[in-house]
Formats: sequence, structure tokens, C-alpha cells
Amino acid sequence: MLNRVQDNVGKALPARSDITSGFLVENASLSGTINHGLGRQALGAIVVKQSDTANPVIVTGLSATNITVSGTATGTASFWVF
Repeated sequence: MLNRVQDNVGKALPARSDITSGFLVENASLSGTINHGLGRQALGAIVVKQSDTANPVIVTGLSATNITVSGTATGTASFWVF
């Protein structure tokens, strides 16, 4: 079943899709600047999980080594960086 899902995703996306060429940063402390580990300039980032669900985490900046986050959330969050 999983192989079928992967095949369908592969057919639906172009040969190179920036969003699928990413890195999952898990349980990062919300300190403002987070090293994303991509080894290249980040094109975007998506919050995929956060411990403080009452207050949103917002990605406000991208660089070659970091993502910058803001908001009133505390605790940790996970990000898909691409």
C-alpha cells in the first residue's frame, strides 16, 4: 500500500519538486532562530507540529543556515524546511 502511495505522489509531482527536497527539524526550542540543516538556502518552511497549540508559531525569515520564527508560543515545534 505504501509503495502505491509513493508511486502516486511521484506521478503527481514534477521530476524535481522543491517541497519534497527538504529536511524535518524536530522538537526545536522556539528561541527565534533555528538551524535548519539543509546545507543550502531554504526556500520555505512549514510548521508541522507544536507543543503550544493555543498560540501560533510563524516562520518569518529564511537563510542559508537558519529559519527565524516569531509568535507568542512557547515550548517546541517541528518544521519541514525545503
